[in-house]
Amino acid sequence: MLLLVAGAVIVYYLYTFYYVTRKKLPPGPLPLPGIGNLLTMGEDFSENGNLKVQKWVNEYGKVFTLWMPQPSVLICDKELLKQYFIKQGDAFAGRPSYYINQLIIGGDYGLIFNDNSIYKQQRRFALHVLRDFGMGRPILQDAIHVESRRLVNLFAAVEDIPTDPSAFLTTAVGNIVHKLVFGTVREHDDPFIHDFKRDLQLVLEEMETPFVLAIESLPFLRHLEKVFDLGLTKLWKHNDRIIDKIRSEIESHKKTIDYTNEPRDYMDAFLMEMKRRKEAGEQEEFTEQQLSIAVYDLFSAGTETTVTTLRYGIHYLLNYPEIQDKIYEEIDRVIGLEHRKGSDDGRPSASSLRLRCDSRNPAPREHTPDHPAARGHRRRRYCRLPYPEGDHRSAAVPGRPRIRGGVGQPYRIPSRTFPDSGRRLLEGRPRDALLPRQTRLFGRKRRQDGALHVLCHALAAL
Repeated sequence: MLLLVAGAVIVYYLYTFYYVTRKKLPPGPLPLPGIGNLLTMGEDFSENGNLKVQKWVNEYGKVFTLWMPQPSVLICDKELLKQYFIKQGDAFAGRPSYYINQLIIGGDYGLIFNDNSIYKQQRRFALHVLRDFGMGRPILQDAIHVESRRLVNLFAAVEDIPTDPSAFLTTAVGNIVHKLVFGTVREHDDPFIHDFKRDLQLVLEEMETPFVLAIESLPFLRHLEKVFDLGLTKLWKHNDRIIDKIRSEIESHKKTIDYTNEPRDYMDAFLMEMKRRKEAGEQEEFTEQQLSIAVYDLFSAGTETTVTTLRYGIHYLLNYPEIQDKIYEEIDRVIGLEHRKGSDDGRPSASSLRLRCDSRNPAPREHTPDHPAARGHRRRRYCRLPYPEGDHRSAAVPGRPRIRGGVGQPYRIPSRTFPDSGRRLLEGRPRDALLPRQTRLFGRKRRQDGALHVLCHALAAL
C-alpha cells in the first residue's frame, strides 16, 4: 500500500512538472526534476554559454525556457525586448531573489538582487547620492578623461609586445567607480581593484557550477558540503575576501569622516545618513552590512560588464581594420589631436561601434514580473509570457543573434552598417539616445541601475 501511494505521488509530480508546468512556458531543452537543465548547460556554461544559447535559439526560437534549475525565460529578439522591457517597463521592474545570495551575504542586502521595501529605499538613496557626485553630469567626464588618458599611456608603453588588455581596462573602469564610492583612485599596480575583480570572477564561476545552482531549488544540498568538497566553501572564501576589503575601507572612512561637512563620496554620505537615522531611532535599513553589500554591488555591476564589453570592442576592431581606419579618421576630423571628447561631439562610426559591441555583450539582464499588469500580457504561440507576479524569472539576452559568416569568418558585424547607422543615430535624437540600450531602459523606467548608468558613460569615453 505504501509503495502504491509513493508511486502515485511520483506520477502526480512528474505529470505536474512535465505537463502542467511546462505547458505554461515557452519550449526549451527538456529539464530533469530537481536539477532542470543543469546537465545540459554543462560546467563550461560560464565560458561558452553564448554559443549554447545561440544553438537553443536555432532549435526553439527567439523565446525559450531554460531551467537553472528554476525556470528562466530567455528573450533573444530585439523587438520583443523593446515590447516587454521598454514599452511595458513598469511590469518588469522587479529583480529575482536568489537563495544562494542570501546564504553567502547573510540576508536581503544590496542594490541588485532584492525587491523589497528596503531595497527600493536603498536604490533611491544610491541614485540620489551618485547624481550629486556627478553620475550622468559633465563633472564625471573629468574623471573619465583622466582615466582614459592613463589607459592610452599604458597601452603606448607596451609598444609591439602582445598584451592582454584586461588588467589595464580593469584599472581604468574600476577607478571610475572607486572615485564615486571611496573618493580616491588607485594606481595601475595597486592590487585592490585587481584582487577585487579576481575574487569576483571566482565567485561568479563558483555560482555557475551545477551544484551551487541546484541549491536554488534544493536548499538541503548545502549540507553535503560538510562531507564533500562541492565548491560552496570556495564560494564563501572568495566572497568573504571581497567583503573584508570593503569593510577595511569603511573603517578607514569612519576614522577620517567629518560629520559636520559635506560628504566626500558615497561611503561618507551613507555613514552620515546612518548616523542621522541612528540618532532618530530609524537605523534598521542603514547598517554597515547594507553599506558593504551596496558597495559590492556597485563594483560588481559595473566593472565586470564594462570590461567585458570593452574587450569585445577591441576584439572586433582587431578583426576589422577598415572600421579602425574610419574611426581614426572621424576622431581626427571631429575632435582633433588635443581636444577632449565631449558629450556633444558627433562621431557616428564610433557611436555605432559602441552600441553594437554593447548589444552583443553576452551577459544577460534579468528581470522579474512584479506588477499585476504582467498577468495580462500574452504572446502568440506561448501561454502567459510573462508570468504572474513573482512566479518566474525572465532573462533578457540583448541584441540580435550574430550573423554567421563563411569559412574562416566567425560571428561578424556587418561593416557596411557603421557610417549610415551611426549618422541616423545622431540626427534628431535626444542626447541620451546614444547611450547603450539598457542605460535608457533602466534610466527611464522604474528600474534605475546606478552602477550601470555610471559605467555606460565610462564606456562612452574609454
